[in-house]
Amino acid sequence: MKFRKACSIANLILTAALMVAVFSVIVSCNIFGEYNNPKDPKNQGNTNYYSVTYDANGATSGTVPVDNNSYAAGATVTVLGNTGGLAKTGYTFAGWNTKADGTGTSYAAGSTFAMGSANVRLYARWTMQFSAISIISANCYHTMILKTDGTLCATGRNDYGQLGDGTTISRSSPVQVMRDVKAVAAGAFHTMILKTDGTLWATGDNRKGQLGDGTTISRSTPVLVMRDVQAVAAGYVHTMIFKTDGTLWATGQNLQGQLGDGTTIDRITPVQVMSGVQAVTAGDLYSMILKTDGTLWATGYNAFGQLGDGTTTSRSTPVYVMRDVKEVVTKFGHTIILKIDSSLWATGNNLQGQFGDGSTTSRSTPVQVMRDVQAVASGSNHTMILKTDGTLWATGYNAFGQLGDGTTTSRSTPVLVMSDVQAVAAGYNHTMILKTDGTLWATGNNYYGQLGDGTTTNRSTPVQIIL
Repeated sequence: MKFRKACSIANLILTAALMVAVFSVIVSCNIFGEYNNPKDPKNQGNTNYYSVTYDANGATSGTVPVDNNSYAAGATVTVLGNTGGLAKTGYTFAGWNTKADGTGTSYAAGSTFAMGSANVRLYARWTMQFSAISIISANCYHTMILKTDGTLCATGRNDYGQLGDGTTISRSSPVQVMRDVKAVAAGAFHTMILKTDGTLWATGDNRKGQLGDGTTISRSTPVLVMRDVQAVAAGYVHTMIFKTDGTLWATGQNLQGQLGDGTTIDRITPVQVMSGVQAVTAGDLYSMILKTDGTLWATGYNAFGQLGDGTTTSRSTPVYVMRDVKEVVTKFGHTIILKIDSSLWATGNNLQGQFGDGSTTSRSTPVQVMRDVQAVASGSNHTMILKTDGTLWATGYNAFGQLGDGTTTSRSTPVLVMSDVQAVAAGYNHTMILKTDGTLWATGNNYYGQLGDGTTTNRSTPVQIIL
């Protein structure tokens, strides 16, 4: 009897031990849930873990990549590529950004970053697809880019609406403005747009009537100015308009006689200046006019001798400068003249070596600078020279890297920048370069995003603009 009782007690003890063992297995294996992996990040004490999510951000096809990992703060995250073939009509995938509008931090596939203390969402970054570029026009702090298909895009400073996109928001990447465009001219804070039907449109600063629409109201969306227009030039706060009948018209500020109408009265509606014109360019406070007979004429401010008439006397009526001229460019007190024999000449302000004649001596009569030149662009105090062999040379002020030679050293003798160049445009302190392969490059001041590379970082070596 005692033996049976002892056995019963032993059985109870054994049964209890088995139950404890079974319960331990249940807890360890989590039979009622998933396996409780001690290596799973979610089971590592009180550490917080975060996720990375990818957003298509307006894609029209494809799928976003999926990152199933969990990351502790400080852990290294490797950015995934466009494995799902995301695409957006009219745009090119350009990586990822921490903000939907592209103003955050950008990441390329395979790049890494340290996880912070919050979940991360990365948005697809899209850049507008551009066809071949036809014309680049740059001035103070904005750049206008015209495609061969007639689409006009703009980048840079926009506080007066000079980009013409309906806002006053500055842009660091090009935005589309208008279609069916033939030519464009960027002023200091205004832009003149010539459409394929011969109509002239204007946008931006209009405080001096430089838009020519009969008002002094600034515009952020282009307004119609005139019909039957052949070409247009935009100065600092004035505009010169060349019509299909060969007549020249002018509007805007006229304090220094830059309109050439014989007065110093500002105009808010274009007034006729002269006839027999084939081209015109507008400087800061003066204008250079090329007539059909190849003679060059000048009017306006002349303190540095920029009119090239041998004096420093300002003019309100155009005066003769020289003959056999092919092209002329102006900006801020200096004038660069390309003759039909491909020789390059300069007059006016040369304090920064912008002539490229090896001196910093200003001139009131044009001096020869270089031979074998096919095109030229003038910045505020720098000059870009495109030779007949396709090489691009630069001279003058270089504090922002606008010469593109990899330095910020100003030059009084032209230095080689790059080869295989098709066209060049110079803004106030930045330069836009179009190569023969159709790629667009930029260098210099980028405070307002005028280079169009998606940043506001100055460049001293040309960077390619992804269009």
